[in-house]
Amino acid sequence: MIAWMSFAVAATAVPPMNTKKPYLLANANITPTFRGEYFEMYGTPQTTRYGDVDWHPDPVPIPEKIRARFAGKVMAITGYEVNIVRQTANGDEEVLATEQYNHHYSGYMSSAAMATAEPPFGEVQLGSHGSPIPHYVEKLADGAAACDIAGVWLNPSNNIFVNITATSTPGTFSAACLGPVGWKQATIVVSGPTAANPQGSAELDVPNSEHTTGLLSTYPAQGAPPCTQLSWADHNTWALTPWSNKSTIPTIPKVVVFSEGNGNEHRLSYKGYGKEFAMLIESPATFSNNAMIINTNKRLTNATNSGPVGGPLPKNSLAPPNADYSGILECPCTTRKVKVLDAYKVSPESKCAMEVETLRECESAVKALALTSAPVLSESTPNMPAGCLATVSLNGEWSAVFNGDLSSSAPCATAASNVALAGTMVVGSVNVSFLLDPANESIQLGLSCESNGAWFGVGLNQTEMDGTYAVVVDGTGAVSEHSLGMHAAGTQLPSTITVVSNKLVDAVRTVVLRLPTGAGAAAGAPDWSKVQPGSFPIITAVGSTPTLSYHKFHAAGTVVLGSVGHPSCLCRDASANSGTIDGARFNPGVCAPYPTSELLNTTYGGMVNPICNISAYDGGLYCCHGGSILLDADQTQPIPSDTWRMKYRFYFEEYTNQTNSFRVWWSTEATNNEYTVPKSVYNCNDPTTPAENCTHVLKSQFQARDILRGCMVSGDPSACGDENTIATMYGGKFRLTYAAFHCHAPACMLGELWNRDTGELICRNVPEYGEGLEPMDEKGYVVGIPPCLWGSEEEGLPRPPVLHLDSNLTSIKHCNSTNGHWGVMALWQMRAAYMPTPI
Repeated sequence: MIAWMSFAVAATAVPPMNTKKPYLLANANITPTFRGEYFEMYGTPQTTRYGDVDWHPDPVPIPEKIRARFAGKVMAITGYEVNIVRQTANGDEEVLATEQYNHHYSGYMSSAAMATAEPPFGEVQLGSHGSPIPHYVEKLADGAAACDIAGVWLNPSNNIFVNITATSTPGTFSAACLGPVGWKQATIVVSGPTAANPQGSAELDVPNSEHTTGLLSTYPAQGAPPCTQLSWADHNTWALTPWSNKSTIPTIPKVVVFSEGNGNEHRLSYKGYGKEFAMLIESPATFSNNAMIINTNKRLTNATNSGPVGGPLPKNSLAPPNADYSGILECPCTTRKVKVLDAYKVSPESKCAMEVETLRECESAVKALALTSAPVLSESTPNMPAGCLATVSLNGEWSAVFNGDLSSSAPCATAASNVALAGTMVVGSVNVSFLLDPANESIQLGLSCESNGAWFGVGLNQTEMDGTYAVVVDGTGAVSEHSLGMHAAGTQLPSTITVVSNKLVDAVRTVVLRLPTGAGAAAGAPDWSKVQPGSFPIITAVGSTPTLSYHKFHAAGTVVLGSVGHPSCLCRDASANSGTIDGARFNPGVCAPYPTSELLNTTYGGMVNPICNISAYDGGLYCCHGGSILLDADQTQPIPSDTWRMKYRFYFEEYTNQTNSFRVWWSTEATNNEYTVPKSVYNCNDPTTPAENCTHVLKSQFQARDILRGCMVSGDPSACGDENTIATMYGGKFRLTYAAFHCHAPACMLGELWNRDTGELICRNVPEYGEGLEPMDEKGYVVGIPPCLWGSEEEGLPRPPVLHLDSNLTSIKHCNSTNGHWGVMALWQMRAAYMPTPI
């Protein structure tokens, strides 16, 4: 919705929209101003309740006068401002950050020539905060052929052109490929849509090239025209472009992304550019912002404490009592967000290192361990261990219960000299059961298999054959013991087993055996005295002949053993770093190795940073998607609501010769975009504690070429800095024009960007914290982060630093660790430009 629009003509005559404090810069002692004219617009009104996370795209049209004025022309955007307001009868009321917390936003202004579309084949790209990047395609003229792929296709990632021309053979096109080694002849065969591939397909054959197969998109999702994207099997996206015989990218974007100073610092973080630079866009038509706003409004709750901050908090909140910030702004995971790992384990210890936290997760753990199909009961009592519990009977059958009293200190069952262990599991096609009975100083082993007269067996306490102690039942029911070889029968051992029972019913052979322990055990048999509650590894096999020979089927697995009659704790298995949180697949691969990231070698209770491990992940964006309620399931969400909306002001000029400033980006928490700050082990409330003991430091080492890959625009290569163009036309050099560090209250202390090759401090950002109760001055909140801005001496600005693609850079983030913090960010949101003239 467009509310109103106004203009000004001189930068010095235009007071900024956000006027509470003057804007500051980190690298120049001037008060920056905005230049040119401006227009203002509002987002759609949003109504939320306490604890709500509002996070979704909100597209609104650019004012009609602006669209008409720049139709077919280029607008030079020189800066912008953002605010959150309530509209009242007396005009706009600025919203307190203590009531609506702007976690971040990512806005896109797009040309009338562009439309959003589904990304090719579901290959969704994620932005710097984990939300999907909108995919843009260029609209085709009316009457364009639906599936005519003739033309020049560009791969923006590698700057490879393919010129496709039609031939007389139906469904076949000829092509030539221009890459780093010049043009090569190629052939393309196009197939129409099929049931298996409703989008149709294309196969490109380029000699000595990796780009050999691909798919042609003909899917006009969300009103997008067909045949505007070609996506090959290596997941590079290709776009149809005008003819060119050079490795160049069009210089005027049709999509521009706005994400500088985009968190709660947004209102007092300057977002403008030196006179030489601007964000260029052709025929602007739509602005779509995807703001993540968390409702922390105490006034909507029954909280009676003094001060502006209050309201219920989930158990995982790390905010200390009486904090001057809301604990839910850090996105703690709540019991509404069910975490399901791909693996769980029975703990041999008295307490889980990582507990199962919800009934639904407990049900998943019981299912993953294949313990029982019976319903999991639910209780809440201090008399039982906390979390997910399972108890086994003498016959190996399990029952399970979830104890919701997670504060319970009752111990889990552990190995005891007078307590039997039991368990049963089907591994492959063999049912295996154990009863380790210390009273009888023996092991009862049960084996059952429908072998149809063939041999079957089990190898104990191993996952491979070589050297494993095994028990084999032949086709007649005779039992023998073996030390297996590598894929061979190995050596038969002297018998130590007592056969308790041996039955054949309907081709199913069932034997119950007693194995001695201690000195009477067979050579190579497990040391049963060391077996504890938990997973006991075994291998099974079934043959095709009555006597032991090469197996027909084989399998490896585990039998879960528990203390009979005593509840065993089912725990998260931290070594299996996979699963889902709130239905979203956890991706551990985004935590880069050292020295690109320090997350994988930063210890936290003996583990890497929790953000990289699903078992330890208890706060962050996985638990904060749009529509989330940041309260536990047993906490009632207050009913009162608050209505607010985003407000924007864009400054602009007519395009003359301004240089386009494109987005570049890097995350110090490479490349995960968030991390956990552990609470310091020192008493940081003691004024004598050294400051360094209460400061968490994170570093990342990378190259300048890496920041080009943070463009965050999909479908318009001209919106991004092109690495190949920089390499071939500008000697590998480009310029920084703007650098803003994004981090959150209440822990943010500073961010630094260094050139390791020269020892130069490129930029240092220090946040401004509020000291009062008014909007843009909220105590305990980051209200602004002065950025680094480069331009001309005439403007009082330092000249833009020049980087080479191979420049070695380091980012450093300092964070207050007096308390622990979830979802911390350390992002460089920057702008860059090509060099003034090609070489």
